[in-house]
Amino acid sequence: MSKIVDLLRRKVADPLSCISAGRDGENSQALVFTFNREPTDAELRFLADQMGRAARMCRAGRDER
Repeated sequence: MSKIVDLLRRKVADPLSCISAGRDGENSQALVFTFNREPTDAELRFLADQMGRAARMCRAGRDER
């Protein structure tokens, strides 16, 4: 059991960093991000929120032109 706990602790111990970003080859409206480890559910929710904010900022900037 302690091996499992150690693996889970290591899984989230490293700070999350984005290694790469690109477009999904099959869906032109989707982006693909690669991270140094699997994001936790809380990190995924945070990232989704930030992407929503970024998209709104892009739209607002485009609307001002």
